[in-house]
Amino acid sequence: MREILRQLNSVTGMRGALVVTPDGLPIAVDLPPGTDPETASGLGASVAGILTGWSQQAGAGHLRLGMIDAHEARLFVSSIPWGYLIGIAEKQCPIGEARSEMRQAVEHLGVICARLAHAVQEEEAA
Repeated sequence: MREILRQLNSVTGMRGALVVTPDGLPIAVDLPPGTDPETASGLGASVAGILTGWSQQAGAGHLRLGMIDAHEARLFVSSIPWGYLIGIAEKQCPIGEARSEMRQAVEHLGVICARLAHAVQEEEAA
């Protein structure tokens, strides 16, 4: 997972990325020094939960990619099987490239989550 986050962070202007559970626990983190992973995870999961809930309530379907565009930064959010992928970017981060890398990261994380789920099922069956 860390390699996937590093790849996402290679996008110009991307400052950090993390995978979090729906309740805000960090699963994998690649954040700049001095950034508290627990705080980033909790806040990221809260924002992701709000965006996901809105998407479902509005009849828009499953949230693929949400973005919050603030004055100085952007926050990208995608749902994954075990929670959320969060990307934190500077304002000048190219949106198209960031979106493309977020989609690829979601695909790779989906494969990892499926493999882990399969391994857990095999372990429980044994």
